[in-house]
This record gives sequence, structure tokens and C-alpha cells, in this order.
Amino acid sequence: MLGRIAVSYFEWSSNGQNTLVADWAIIDGEASAKAFAQRLADIPVARGRYTSIAGAIEFGLPMFNGNGLKGTLRVIDVSGDGPNNSGPLATVSRDAAVAAGVTINGLPIINERAEPFGARQIPDLDLYFEHCVIGGSRAFMVVAQDFTTFADAIRKKLII
Repeated sequence: MLGRIAVSYFEWSSNGQNTLVADWAIIDGEASAKAFAQRLADIPVARGRYTSIAGAIEFGLPMFNGNGLKGTLRVIDVSGDGPNNSGPLATVSRDAAVAAGVTINGLPIINERAEPFGARQIPDLDLYFEHCVIGGSRAFMVVAQDFTTFADAIRKKLII
């Protein structure tokens, strides 16, 4: 609508394990988009043992305050390959963000990778995201059917 967006990027895993990779930047064309993408590409992807979707939402929520930006829509996009299994309930954190006027969108990554103690992932991660993660004005999700389709799903989600 305005021809630009403000974005930041952080990685998360277990409750309290959040790393700001790229602070707020204005993306207003090809050059700024490529510069931001390069910042992300320069950082190795971190991995954690658990999944705290709630912790990620709680980390992202205060990033909207005092950043010098005024947006027309505040959104936290959550991508993950499993359900919340560390920290507070995802629904409680999601509901607090929605009450603060923030939309939570989702990108579940369907996979067969074992959880830390050997259990298989839940078979309907997309349904879990639909009921427990996304919320707020115009919330939506895009499903990655596996890790090989993740890049396409991210692209689709960004366009939407």
C-alpha cells in the first residue's frame, strides 16, 4: 500500500533462546531487499533443542515499541517445525499479542524429524498452528510441506 515495509528478523528455539539477527530495516525496493537478505545470509542458522512459540511471540512483541517506526499493521510471522513444547502456552502469548493489536501469522514446516527425546512430530502441525498460533486482524498461514519447500513457502508468505 505504501510501497515499503519495515522488517526485523530473529531466530528462536527454546524459551528464552532468542537471537536478534537483523534489527529493523525499511524495505522500499530491490536494493534494500537484497541488502536485508544479505544480512540474513551472512549469519549461520542456529538450532535449539526445544520449541517455544510462546517465547518467540513474547520476544517479538516489545520490538514494536520505541523503534522509531509507525506502521499501519504490526505482524509477527512465526515459522516453526513443531508445536510449542517449552515455556508458556502458545495460546496465552498469542492472545496477549492480539490484544496489543499485533497479528500473528504462521508458517508450519511439516516434517518427520524426531523431537529431542525421540518422539515423532505431531502429524497435523498445520492444524496446531491454525488453532494455537495464528491470530489477529487478517491472520493467515502458509504451510511448507517439508524443509525442501520452505523457501517457496516463505516467498509466498511474504508476497501475501
